[in-house]
Amino acid sequence: MTTVEVFDPPMWCSTGVCGPEPDARRTRFAAIPRLKQVVDALGVEGLPVVVIDGHMVSQGEFPSREQLRKMAKLIGPSASQSKPAVPVAEQPPIFNEWITQLVALGASVASNCEPCFRPHGRMAIELGLSREDMIRAVNVALRVKEQPEQAMVRLA
Repeated sequence: MTTVEVFDPPMWCSTGVCGPEPDARRTRFAAIPRLKQVVDALGVEGLPVVVIDGHMVSQGEFPSREQLRKMAKLIGPSASQSKPAVPVAEQPPIFNEWITQLVALGASVASNCEPCFRPHGRMAIELGLSREDMIRAVNVALRVKEQPEQAMVRLA
């Protein structure tokens, strides 16, 4: 039997256990290294991710029903039209120096560390990262940072 798992953005963060009451789906999310790499690198903007029988087959958008059928081999395309999915555990890492600097920028913002932000900002510029990518990393950090605050406001 084919197993299809969809990991989508609501209430998910890089640890996979965010939210007021973590559940088994979030624990499963955190237990898949390649999936965790996507979220660590891209934030929830890297979601949704579709995993079929342990293979990540789609990332960043929901596949159509027809695409999903083909991915699940319920109605398979001819061999010349497709290549087999690479098992999640065998996919090469996506972490590089650009992503390292984007993560460092986000972590600097989330931890209110101005002395940390400045050198990572300079390094990102030296590497040729776009202003848009740096702003996106900062905005993701701000959204992550505001989650505990919003939870406390709801609690109060």
